[in-house]
Amino acid sequence: MSPTSGEQVRSPHVTTDPQFSASDVAVVIVHFGDHDVTARAQKSVSGLNPPPGKIYIVNNGPGSWGSGDSDSNVEILDRSDNSGYAGAVNTAARAAICAGFDFVWILNNDVEVDPLALTHFIQAYQQNPELEIIGSYIMAENLCWFGGGEFSTRTGRADHVGFGQPLDATKGSGTCPTDWINGCSMFIPITSFPTRGWFDESFFLYKEELEWQVRSTPVKAGLIRRPLVQHLVGASTGSSNSRLGQVFMARNGLILASRQRGWRRVGWLGAWVLDFVCRPL
Repeated sequence: MSPTSGEQVRSPHVTTDPQFSASDVAVVIVHFGDHDVTARAQKSVSGLNPPPGKIYIVNNGPGSWGSGDSDSNVEILDRSDNSGYAGAVNTAARAAICAGFDFVWILNNDVEVDPLALTHFIQAYQQNPELEIIGSYIMAENLCWFGGGEFSTRTGRADHVGFGQPLDATKGSGTCPTDWINGCSMFIPITSFPTRGWFDESFFLYKEELEWQVRSTPVKAGLIRRPLVQHLVGASTGSSNSRLGQVFMARNGLILASRQRGWRRVGWLGAWVLDFVCRPL
């Protein structure tokens, strides 16, 4: 049975020691589509210094991964079906919990990462242990793709701060609060899963990370003001502006809106009609 937002997650055994290292992190690459794209991401992640405790590649297809990876630090999690992004996150989180890791860093397969990224993520968590999810600036070539997330509880709209703009190097340093973190790169303490539950696999593609973060109570999210990830937008499934992307954005936006109550539901449904009916027409 696929896990849902209402399924309880049992608390994993985690250390009470506040000091962590890169070996406490499992890096997860969600694969779908072109193996060469994922191989490039794997090569980038394998260059992390210090290295993570494990690299998981969740294979959503098409086809099996083959004979396996020669790197002993890489484990292929083959799925019999394409469970979508949410299913891949749940599969990897379960594996990381069973293996005793304290964090998972979930990545799209169309990314390259800064070699020192894990040091920044761990430092950010140790300075802000209340955070349930951490992200960073994400670049698309020389422009900002994600500079933080803004979310409206009135309309249900989620926006990328600074999208398409040159990155302002004077914007600040350290870690700052943000409303949400994009699913392209999510550094999540394992303890967040018992608190917030599994990702809802009924979403399959797009907005699954948003639903997880706005579920019940707003997530405690932090943004590292460093460009730690480069994103080749849409190399795996196509962008959210593609036909497939628009179908799932509309579908999942409607699901999210329908789960709200009272005036909040009215506002979210109104924004959905404007975005996916009126504007396209």
